Amino acid sequence: MKPFDFLWVRWFAHDVTAPSGWAAKRLPRVGFYDGDDESAFGFLDPDMVVRGVQLIPAFKYGRTMYIRLEC
Repeated sequence: MKPFDFLWVRWFAHDVTAPSGWAAKRLPRVGFYDGDDESAFGFLDPDMVVRGVQLIPAFKYGRTMYIRLEC
């Protein structure tokens, strides 16, 4: 048997209900997909991962909520 590295991930979604961009003078807001959504979790090859990102928590909005995307 040969070992195989992988990551189990929970995906973020763009919050389209929050204003963002140059006109709004705000960065886009993200949140987790609903855990019941079949596309909320997935597997990745570790070589495909971005190694650095900065997310600033918005604690004033309370606990994590899910976002439904309209794709």
